[in-house]
Amino acid sequence: MWKLKIPHKLKGFLWLICHGRLLTNAMRKNRGMALNASCPRCNWHNEDMDHLLRGCIVSKNIWTNIAGL
Repeated sequence: MWKLKIPHKLKGFLWLICHGRLLTNAMRKNRGMALNASCPRCNWHNEDMDHLLRGCIVSKNIWTNIAGL
């Protein structure tokens, strides 16, 4: 992953995802850093990694727009 020719910030983001370290509201709630675990974008589900990257309607729209480019 580190040899990919992409911006360093994106490499760091991918590393966080691969290692389950991306701080979601569900993780923040478990650590006492948030009042609730809901997704701030859709206010529907708990914001875990799966919801953040695939389940949230806002994320789905982003992935659709990226794929359409």
